Amino acid sequence: MENNFYNENNPYNAPEPQEPKHEDFFRQESYYEKNPLPRNLNNPCEEPKFAEFVPQELETTGAKKRYSGAVAVTFMSVVIVGLFVFLFAFLYNTDSFASIYDEPEETISELEDEKGGDTTEAVPSTPDEQPPHLQQPDPEAISDNHEISSASKPSSPNLHINADGTYTSEGVYEVVVPSVVSIRATLNEEGSTISAGSGIILSDDGYVVTNEHVISGAFTMKATTFDGDEYDLVLVGKDTRSDLAVLKMDTDRTDFKSAVIGNSDELVIGERVYAIGNSGGIFSNTFTGGYVSGLNRTLKLTQSSIEMNYIQTDATINPGNSGGPLVNEYAQVIGINNFKYFGKNAECENMTFAISINEAVPIINDIIKTGYVTGRPRIGITYTAVSPDVAKRKGLVAGLYIAEVAPECDIANCDLVAGDVITKINGKEVYSSATVLDSIKNNRPGDKATAEVYRKDDEGNVTTHTITFKLEELKE
Repeated sequence: MENNFYNENNPYNAPEPQEPKHEDFFRQESYYEKNPLPRNLNNPCEEPKFAEFVPQELETTGAKKRYSGAVAVTFMSVVIVGLFVFLFAFLYNTDSFASIYDEPEETISELEDEKGGDTTEAVPSTPDEQPPHLQQPDPEAISDNHEISSASKPSSPNLHINADGTYTSEGVYEVVVPSVVSIRATLNEEGSTISAGSGIILSDDGYVVTNEHVISGAFTMKATTFDGDEYDLVLVGKDTRSDLAVLKMDTDRTDFKSAVIGNSDELVIGERVYAIGNSGGIFSNTFTGGYVSGLNRTLKLTQSSIEMNYIQTDATINPGNSGGPLVNEYAQVIGINNFKYFGKNAECENMTFAISINEAVPIINDIIKTGYVTGRPRIGITYTAVSPDVAKRKGLVAGLYIAEVAPECDIANCDLVAGDVITKINGKEVYSSATVLDSIKNNRPGDKATAEVYRKDDEGNVTTHTITFKLEELKE
């Protein structure tokens, strides 16, 4: 509300504000649709009213008389009190005021000795018995010109380890940061397009895991360790469906510090966790902390992604943190930071997600051993997906419009040609990458699968038939 209290034309008595209209903003769905978060709602409460101020003329004559009388009474009171204090000090203890500043104060032990009492519990602890940060400075250590200097923290061999075996936040950083690298990828030959992220060192000879989207389409890749050493990276293998990639630092070094891998199944909501990464692509080894906000968040980032088990946390993750570690208080990696959720209209804050390490480990091991994730089935077709909505608008049939059949796959031996439409696989309707993956999610390479085929010839005749084929192993 605008404050017109000091309006030029009416400096003392502004017009009273208009009563705000009460509208139920919290029940009108249309308001949310038209005004997505963040938004400023009109205050449904009544605005405060300013008190009126009317200037009054002072009665000058009476006021002056009252003022003079008050001053006289006050002056006489001060004089009388001062004389009383002076006489009291002179008669009873003339040196008491000087002794406060000139003589050292008697200690409790000296007073008790004079009385003959027990001083065992009354003597304060000596400076040496007090913690270093509570000890008083030595007066002789203060320089004549009163210069001050900084002091070091008290040293302790277990300063960063708690009694229960967990690390303090400082300890977590010291243990984990040598196992984190900043990744910088150029996406063209000129090096003008850059992708930045983070990675976790998995072995002493320089294997690194990161997110696939960090190095997707990379022309060159480099890793920078926490101490500033830079190494070229070579691709071992990647998996777009899980958004994971394994790289290898191109060096003969065998003394890298590998991260300790934890067990994400042991996490509990409310547990303290930390993230380390290359925030913004320029602030390497940025350290943030938060809590486990949610567990077993089963999410699918894209239509071609597989469902993954995610850890939700409020530890700050920014662009450049992708691929970096999420660690627990034992300095163990329990997640790989992946993405930050903003909401449909950027109305969400501090909702970040990491791939649970137990979900990632089998994929990482497969990539290191074979270069790809084993055990995933492949149909062997290239297609254009047409959803039911599009099919209805265009007068088409919903399904997978076949563009090409892979000759090395068993499906090439079936009655399937370019131009045919697969409408169902294993009895499930298929019209997108997601529905295709769902139709074969319980199958392994070598399993038999069925598909229903729609065909329309050049003369407009429509036929349907079913084919049976063996699923191949996907190697990508």
